[in-house]
Amino acid sequence: MKKRISKVKKANYRRGRFSKKSVPKFLYPSKNKNLDNMKLLVSYPKVKEIVMDIRSHLNIPEDGLKSDQIKSWHKKNDIKSDEVMNSPKFVKQEEYIRKNWREKNTTPNEAKKILYELYLQISANYLNDQIWKIIRQFNVPDNYKRHIYEYILLGTITAPIANYSIGPFLPGEKFSDVRRVPITVYAKLTDKDLRDLKIEVNKLFGSKRLTFIQNTKNIDRGLEIEKLVNEKKYDPLSDTYYKLSNEEIAEEVLGSVEKKKDIPKIRKSLEKLKKRRYGHL
Repeated sequence: MKKRISKVKKANYRRGRFSKKSVPKFLYPSKNKNLDNMKLLVSYPKVKEIVMDIRSHLNIPEDGLKSDQIKSWHKKNDIKSDEVMNSPKFVKQEEYIRKNWREKNTTPNEAKKILYELYLQISANYLNDQIWKIIRQFNVPDNYKRHIYEYILLGTITAPIANYSIGPFLPGEKFSDVRRVPITVYAKLTDKDLRDLKIEVNKLFGSKRLTFIQNTKNIDRGLEIEKLVNEKKYDPLSDTYYKLSNEEIAEEVLGSVEKKKDIPKIRKSLEKLKKRRYGHL
């Protein structure tokens, strides 16, 4: 029997308020549908054909590598890649392309394209290129890249738990100093996705690092009163400066002299608000 979540807890979750013990179980509503989508993708005949071609090209068994074979496979491919890059034929082709580029026999875009094709002889580049082709050809979100990679190598089916990611942050930026949260979205977000994103951001950063800005009432009215209280008016007849009385300010801003007693209250309320938000005045 499922444990029911109280209305109070649900309300707190929506506001991003919950204990640090665990993430709510109803987070990541996209996890299962992304997994189903991945299962469907790798069962598609054309994708299966592409995967088999990649495995054949990279000397990967038809069903993928075993976990204990990964390290040796990478080592062999690194050695093979070094051999290709250091081969006289590869070096000669690369230099020929760059020479034509320098001498303007080819345009920069043409040279880059030819170099790109040349570098596909390197295993890692070839695999990366093929994965991106699958993503583009079959309209798969970009965050499936790692999971397609794992499927090609290991034959395991995994999928992103969410259709968004938080980060990356600036190089060298301390987590404790974060003042803004970069977010990447990979697919259309549902209302549940947006709720989860809010919960994650508020849990990770909301309590200390990100400012919570509350709504304020009649802020323009308070600022106008504050300005008039401190402002000096010039009287050309007497050639003197004077300040408006509370009665005059009340009539100008609040529309009635009778509200003159509200002027000090509004000013005090505005001062308290500033002090509460920004510290001492």
